Amino acid sequence: MIPKGVLIDCGGTLLDEISYNLPAGDAWMLCHSLQNPSNIDLKQISERRAFIEREVVVRRDQCRIETPWTVITRLVYDYFNIQLGTDWENLELEF
Repeated sequence: MIPKGVLIDCGGTLLDEISYNLPAGDAWMLCHSLQNPSNIDLKQISERRAFIEREVVVRRDQCRIETPWTVITRLVYDYFNIQLGTDWENLELEF
C-alpha cells in the first residue's frame, strides 16, 4: 500500500521555536476582535490562559496529546464569547 502522505512534527523537531510575547499577542487579539460582549480585558484573558495552561497544556506529556494553538486560543476566547474577525491561519500569524 502506497502512503497518501507523511505527518511531520515541525515544532522542535525540524524547526527551532523562537520565543514570542504572549501578552502582546493577546492584546492584538483583543484589539482586533469583532465582538467582546462582556468587555473582557487583558488581565482576564491572562488569567484564563493560565488556567488552560495548568489544566490542559501541562498534561501533554502525561496524555501524549499535542494541543494546537487554535485549540488553546478557542478555549480562552470562546469562554468569554469573544468573536474574532479573521481566519485562524491569519490570527496565529499575527499573534
